[in-house]
Amino acid sequence: MQIKIIKLIQTAPFLILMIVLINTMIFKYVNNYAIENKYLISAILLIFNAILYFYNFKFGILITSGLLLFGIFNILNFFISLETEKYSLRFIFKISTPAYDPRLLLIFIFSLIVNFRVHSPTFARHQLTNSPIH
Repeated sequence: MQIKIIKLIQTAPFLILMIVLINTMIFKYVNNYAIENKYLISAILLIFNAILYFYNFKFGILITSGLLLFGIFNILNFFISLETEKYSLRFIFKISTPAYDPRLLLIFIFSLIVNFRVHSPTFARHQLTNSPIH
């Protein structure tokens, strides 16, 4: 029972993405908005990711993180509205960050925290030991 709860928590970022994308598609369909290609590609990749979870769970988690990274930098869309942030500094010349979606960044950080052992197996093996990391 405990293993099923842990796996459910590990798949939470994927489930959040699925719920958000289904909500977006329903909203766009009901209100007669055109569904852009980014949403269709996102849906196809999430379906592929869902199938992948059944064959290789850890690889599915890594693919979910990759989809989140593409979403953060607006290559894929999941939400109804596109909200981006961009910060810049001006000293001698202007330095700015690329535009990113803060909602997906929060989901990605949550994914990294929940799936720490999958994302960094080297640190997970040597987490409580004093042996050097190779």
